[in-house]
Amino acid sequence: MRIVAKFGSRRRSSIAVLVASAVLSAGLVGGLVPFLGASASAAPRTTPPVLQSISVPTYPGVLGNSKSFSLYLLHDEAGGKLLCTGPCLQFWFPLYVAKGSDPSVGAGVKGKVAIVARKLSSTVTKYQLTYNSYPVYVYSGDTGSKQSHGEHFKFATGDYWYLINASATTTAATPVTKSTPPVIRSINVPSYPGVLGNSKSFSLYLLQDEAGGKLLCTGPCLQFWFPLYVAKGSDPSVGAGVKGKVAMIARKLSSTVTKYQLTFNSYPVYVYSGDTGPKQSNGEHLMFAAGDYWYLINASATTAAATPVPPVSGGGW
Repeated sequence: MRIVAKFGSRRRSSIAVLVASAVLSAGLVGGLVPFLGASASAAPRTTPPVLQSISVPTYPGVLGNSKSFSLYLLHDEAGGKLLCTGPCLQFWFPLYVAKGSDPSVGAGVKGKVAIVARKLSSTVTKYQLTYNSYPVYVYSGDTGSKQSHGEHFKFATGDYWYLINASATTTAATPVTKSTPPVIRSINVPSYPGVLGNSKSFSLYLLQDEAGGKLLCTGPCLQFWFPLYVAKGSDPSVGAGVKGKVAMIARKLSSTVTKYQLTFNSYPVYVYSGDTGPKQSNGEHLMFAAGDYWYLINASATTAAATPVPPVSGGGW
């Protein structure tokens, strides 16, 4: 019985081996080969590059991330210095990459890409991408792709944020410092040379009793006198001949909306609705209330007292 059992076991084993071999051979020829062939011919999955050249309105060829959000640098961070820390990182988001990775770049991106270690805590270190030695950021104020709300934004130290020139190959050429018309400039209005104007050369005005930053023009007044608003924290550019002190004052328009009005020698600055084109003076010496008047602004004045422009002889109301 033991011999029969041994013989039977060998026979069944031999049959099993033969069947398995046949199945395997059939599979390799008729099943597995086509399957492997399909895998080999499948196109590799592509993803957007980590860095790419994008065209933002008025700023063509700037650096963007994989979702076409604009990227920025802080001018004094050249060389990999990390000055944006703490609260700054609530508004400027570092572009992190994996340690030791080789970030992909799109066409038109020609600068040197590297990384800098950012120690976030005693146990957490992340790696921020750099471009021509500048650490790279996304700005929280850009709510969609291809925006530029962070361009020339003033940092706490007096330094500035800039868009990044995607084709730059040197540190010096990397910040985008596109020139734009100054926010305020000196313009020549008939009978009133050297008065303050906006970027479109419309005359600017002050209300005499608002010296010191008082906001007396509110409510219906704002339907006729338009505050010259600027971005919070910005450093408004000025043209030649503008010598006074430029600052801003918060104007609370509602429980949820606050805007920032430019001031000149402590006077809040306005455009007048009655001026339908540049270099007009229809608002000069208009009465606001008893004893208070609107005046053009002396662009070269350096004191509050010298800032209102008196009407020409026979002018005004």
